[in-house]
Amino acid sequence: MSTRKNNNILHTELFNAHIINKSTHGSQSECLSTDLTPVTYKGLYSMHKYWGKKPHNIIRSFIECYTKEGQIVMDPFWGSGVTAIEALLAKRKTSAIDLNPVATFITRATLIPVNPKDIEMEYYRIRDTVESNINELYLT
Repeated sequence: MSTRKNNNILHTELFNAHIINKSTHGSQSECLSTDLTPVTYKGLYSMHKYWGKKPHNIIRSFIECYTKEGQIVMDPFWGSGVTAIEALLAKRKTSAIDLNPVATFITRATLIPVNPKDIEMEYYRIRDTVESNINELYLT
């Protein structure tokens, strides 16, 4: 697949991958949507930039087409974790590997659920700890 920025080229190469897989996998590739247009990153995928982040909707299409629920999806270069996350959301097991500690941090931060009440309580704890020091900065 291309790493070029031109969406038409990326779309065409992904579609060609579908055609190649269709000839080698038979009817299994019929499940792939022919609309392989990348969608804009929203929600959990928009919280960070990662140079190699792939379109989650296309990755999800491939996962759902070529695996069944409960099967393992392997990602040997997980990067921002899109493949691993989409596999888990699609009820697959996943094994993901990356040497970059940033990749591990981003994926864990994306996957670990956060309770908004816990965030609020932590905010108040920090505010109460530093409030007097901050207020002193505004005294004349």
